[in-house]
This record gives sequence, C-alpha cells and structure tokens, in this order.
Amino acid sequence: RAVIIKYRPFRSVSPAALDFGAVPVGARRYLSLEIKNPGTATLHLSALAVSAPFSTLEEAPLEVAAGSARSVSVAFAPTSMEPVAGTLRIRSDAEGSPELTVALQGSGAPLDIEVSPLSIDFRDARIGWSRAERLVIKNLRAGAVDTAIRGLSFTRAAHFALSGASPVADRTPLSLAAGQTQELSVG
Repeated sequence: RAVIIKYRPFRSVSPAALDFGAVPVGARRYLSLEIKNPGTATLHLSALAVSAPFSTLEEAPLEVAAGSARSVSVAFAPTSMEPVAGTLRIRSDAEGSPELTVALQGSGAPLDIEVSPLSIDFRDARIGWSRAERLVIKNLRAGAVDTAIRGLSFTRAAHFALSGASPVADRTPLSLAAGQTQELSVG
C-alpha cells in the first residue's frame, strides 16, 4: 500500500493592516508588509489588487519559497485631504483560504512647503543674454523638514540653471528649519 504525502503552501501576512497616517497631497509614502510561507511547498501569489490612491510596487505573479518570506511595498498617494480607506487583496494557492485582505488607510495633509512663484516666464528674455528670477521655498511645518526638489522641472532644461543652495543644485535633500525660507535663483 502506498502512502501519499501532500506538501502544501501556507501563508500569513504581517502586519494585518497598514496605516499610512497623514501624507501631504501630491506626495507618496511607502509601507511594507511581509508575506510568510511557513508551509512545505512554494506559495504562488496570483494577484495583488488595490484601488487608487493605493498601489503596489510588485506585480503578480510572485512566489514565496517554502519556509521563507517576501516583502511587498504598498504606496499611498493622496489626491485630497480626505481620509481614505482601502484594501489590498492577495490571491494565492494557500490551503483553505486562497484570498487574504489587508486593510489600508491614510489621509491627505496640506503640503509641507510653499513655493513662490509657481511659474516663471522667460518669454521676453533675449538670446545670448542671461537673466535670473527669484524662487522662494518656505517650510510651513512647525518642525524641521527635509525636502527634495525632485518636482522642479524646466521645459527646456538645457537652457536653465538653478543656484543659491548647493544641495538643490546637486538634487539632494534641502533641509529647512521650522518657518525657514530658502531663496534660489533660476536663470
């Protein structure tokens, strides 16, 4: 008589819910969860489903080897200052419960910085002449903020330069104390 032993995947998720807290509107925050497979066979994840403004960095299908774990990153990018609740649905071939739901929540918050002016017009600049315009960045928070000037862009980047703070020119984070203002020159 033959004995048949089945090896089955089993999974758990930690944490069971993700709370992103308050995230500035227009920004993005990432949190991770861990999918564990203490089972004796490879766990196959066939779907990771979320709704906006939540998203995942990884795409299914994914595998989690027996006795191991895998991290999944979830992003929250609020478009308004309202509280938002959602779910991450994980579908797999796990024994007994092929779909697992992770609760997601967060809310939009006001931006931490103010930029003035929001646009600069160089249409009347003469060819061959240089002209600089002032750009001011202010920390609106009560505490220090480290902000990267990644969203600053120029239509014709080769024609413009940014100066006034060496971290900004290097595209590294610019640190501003509470209420501090940094003046830059665009030309």
